Amino acid sequence: MGHLISPLGTYEDSFDTTRWLLSGTLTGDFNMSGWRFSPHIGVSYFEETQKSYTDNIGNNIAALTTSLGRMTFGPEVSTSFIAGNGMVISPHIGIKGIWDFDKAQVIDLNTGLASGANIDLRASIEAGLTTRFDNGWLLAGEAHYDGIGDDSLEAYGGSLKLTVPFN
Repeated sequence: MGHLISPLGTYEDSFDTTRWLLSGTLTGDFNMSGWRFSPHIGVSYFEETQKSYTDNIGNNIAALTTSLGRMTFGPEVSTSFIAGNGMVISPHIGIKGIWDFDKAQVIDLNTGLASGANIDLRASIEAGLTTRFDNGWLLAGEAHYDGIGDDSLEAYGGSLKLTVPFN
């Protein structure tokens, strides 16, 4: 894959890179007494190599390889029950371990020094609730938090979804 770069807006250089991604997940699905248990384990590995080149003013730019390897694992537990007026309510909760077995090197652009978390293992949690109404409407909400066990990371978010059938 070819790329263009313009250092300080003065001239343009081109260089080539090679990228590849390997990803796989194994998920289970077990039902017991109205509860659904879904364990999973997944592995992803990404690598990009910028090939060496000589820029337009004669500087030799060395090759650079960046990679990230991550394993995720953990369970999700959910159930469903029928409430009044034929509504089906389905809560779920899951916790995920995240192990960065090959962390990408992050450089602070102000200092030129390596930065980023020193933690290789952390956890995230997510919880949600789906309500299916007897008229076919569906309302789903979910929230997640990432950074359990890592004081340098705090990420959270959520989603809300409304599905209305047109029949």
